[in-house]
Amino acid sequence: MDKNDKKKTSVGESIVPDGGWGWVVVFSSFLIHFIMDGITYSMGQTFLEPMRNKLGLDRASVSTIFSILPAVTLGAGPIATVLTNMYGCRAVAIGGTVVAAFGFFLSRLWANIWFYYITIGVIGGLGFSLMYLPAIVSVGLYFEKRRTFAMGIAVCGSGVGTMALAFITNGIVNIRFWLSYENALLLESAIIMISLLCGFLMLPLPQEPSEQRRLERKMRKEDQQKQNEELLIAQNGSTTSKNNPAEVVIIEKSPKKSFFHEIIEQIDFKLLKNLAFTLFVVSNFLASLGFNVIYNYADDLANDSNVQKDYRSYIVMSIGLSNIFGRIIIGYFGDRKSVNRLFLFAVTLIISGVATMVAPLCGSSVLPHIGYASTFGFFSGGYVTLTAIVLVDIYPKHAVEYSGISGQITHGDEKAYDSCRYYGALIVAAMQGKNKNDLLANDFYLKHKDWFSGKRLVADVMKIAKGSYKREGGYDGGIRGKGYIVSALEAALWAFWSDENSFEKGALLAVNLGDDTDTTAAIYGQLAGAYYGYNNLSPTWQDFVYAKDYMACLSKWIAFEAEKWVPCKGDTWNLTKLSTLNIDSSTLDSESDQKPRPKIISEKTQKLSSLSQTSTVISSTTKKKTRN
Repeated sequence: MDKNDKKKTSVGESIVPDGGWGWVVVFSSFLIHFIMDGITYSMGQTFLEPMRNKLGLDRASVSTIFSILPAVTLGAGPIATVLTNMYGCRAVAIGGTVVAAFGFFLSRLWANIWFYYITIGVIGGLGFSLMYLPAIVSVGLYFEKRRTFAMGIAVCGSGVGTMALAFITNGIVNIRFWLSYENALLLESAIIMISLLCGFLMLPLPQEPSEQRRLERKMRKEDQQKQNEELLIAQNGSTTSKNNPAEVVIIEKSPKKSFFHEIIEQIDFKLLKNLAFTLFVVSNFLASLGFNVIYNYADDLANDSNVQKDYRSYIVMSIGLSNIFGRIIIGYFGDRKSVNRLFLFAVTLIISGVATMVAPLCGSSVLPHIGYASTFGFFSGGYVTLTAIVLVDIYPKHAVEYSGISGQITHGDEKAYDSCRYYGALIVAAMQGKNKNDLLANDFYLKHKDWFSGKRLVADVMKIAKGSYKREGGYDGGIRGKGYIVSALEAALWAFWSDENSFEKGALLAVNLGDDTDTTAAIYGQLAGAYYGYNNLSPTWQDFVYAKDYMACLSKWIAFEAEKWVPCKGDTWNLTKLSTLNIDSSTLDSESDQKPRPKIISEKTQKLSSLSQTSTVISSTTKKKTRN
């Protein structure tokens, strides 16, 4: 049988409740953050001094326990990712809970520093890693419209847990002496076991990768059984003669990969070739070196400064409380168009560092200690919130490259590819909050050359990038809104340059150029829509948008798919690859010949082309910005 005749198994459709049981999942995630981060960030305050007294060791040796724990938690991320994809959020969260609780339970058995490194640091850290990832992923699976709000509630468990457990465990062990630190470790093991309930509450959804695999295996098994039954009937001669044997159905299986291979796929060192990304990694590494210092040594510093013992718990508690507000407030400002997120990210790091430097100067009063701790908690919370967002902002190569690829779906000319890449780069910059002067600068391409992966723009597109569209008079000045890609790009940018910061005026300028008016206006709408935003469109225009609800729904679906999308490693596209899409080169536009020509396009290409054209029109009216 021909390879193309193979039957592929289908999988379940995506279901995003956006509420309902999703709020139970949010509560579960909140509780996991509460327990995991509450224990991690309160350990220095609770266990540093009693462990030093028991083991007779210095601060550095004991605090290494509290450093290994978060290091393993974050470092085991690729392992947690692969396991979550294979077995699902529910199973991995439950397994992680058992591992972490077991590690803390073992630490009760032997008071030895190296034993603590293994049981609390390594085993406990691995368990926390397996708990943490499902707690984040599960919320994303259950929410779309309210995802930011739901995720915000879930991660606030970190601040609440730090505040609550720092007060409770420190009071039990160091103030009221109700428990020895060994028994307190046993208590924390029991607290971790509460997360078993959280894991059980994470009901799997059809779009979860593990469910996709399970459904694929089930359908493959059913098809195999059906095939065997048909063969048996054919052999018995019940329905098929010997001269007409039954057709054998071949089920195409997903390629199997080893566990180690899947972990390797999660790590791509090629990213380090990007200077901005490398600097970001170095920045995060250095920030992480000092991130846990405040949590681990705040109580010890207060002790050395002769702060009254009963008041010391308030220091770490203030970190947790301010951390909650920092995540919410700085996260809010990070979404504002007028705010440069990279600059805000740098400010949060600097102020967090300054707060750490000021800490030793606070004296014997508890108020200055609460002051520096609150400042650190607020801005470090903002730093954590902005990290993932800034990472997308500083590494837009995929967005630019796939903008070009989208043009190749129907047009194989390099001019179409480069026009889409350049325009895609402008849209990315607009989404990052760049002002209009930066977007329209004649050296925009040179300043963002690394976004284009070392591929130079063709001459016609380079002229536009250098400002050929900046002509007074519009049509009289030679601007033409034709279907030819170079002319259309130039016309759209002229409208954006001339719109006097008004989406409505720019759209009218684009349409009034004549010729291919809908194309020019749609291209203008992509950049202007990203720059001005949906809320700045005229309410009258919004009311008269045809099929507005449908387009808003489709836009949200595109945004949802974009958030899940990951580029395939080693998938290098070029113009010759278009042959796989069965596109006839005779369909390419040219400035001299605008007559329609017959097209030979596969069914797959037609669907992709339709989606591409639809998303082009939607971009000027979408409520939700999509970041690749």
